[in-house]
Amino acid sequence: VSQANNLIGASSLVVDPTGRYLFVSGSGSSVGVTAFSIDAQGAVAQVGQISGASEYYINGLALSPDGKTLYAIHADVGNYTLNTITVGADGALTLVSTEPFADDGGDSGEALASNLVVSADGTALFVIGKNITIFSRAEDGSLTLKQTISSGCDSSLAISFSSLQNIALSA
Repeated sequence: VSQANNLIGASSLVVDPTGRYLFVSGSGSSVGVTAFSIDAQGAVAQVGQISGASEYYINGLALSPDGKTLYAIHADVGNYTLNTITVGADGALTLVSTEPFADDGGDSGEALASNLVVSADGTALFVIGKNITIFSRAEDGSLTLKQTISSGCDSSLAISFSSLQNIALSA
């Protein structure tokens, strides 16, 4: 990863289903996500980046099962966004949407979003953090909010999700 242009604070790594591409999230620089190709000998070469004028703090990455859509959570203090990124056949990255991830009003100090999981069949995206937010996922990678499961003592479940570090889905 030392070959990457401007990649600072790598925080998440995702390999595509074919094993040909590696995606690395950045934290604290103008580069949000960097894509690398992986050759037959395991050598990596940078093939794309998502960058901007301000700093990114990407703390979660998830790739669709078909390897065509990458989702990233940007988690700057007071500014959470869910970013949808298309992945070209050559590993090139294109940011297609940046949606604010809104707080539910309770200032508990808990992270609004810290991890992402795409279902194995590619039909849903789960955003994990203070709450669990469920999106349906279309074939083109676009998302539709379906449900938010609130956590905390005031929620109907009376449990907290804030300490979840990982989640796994089963069929």
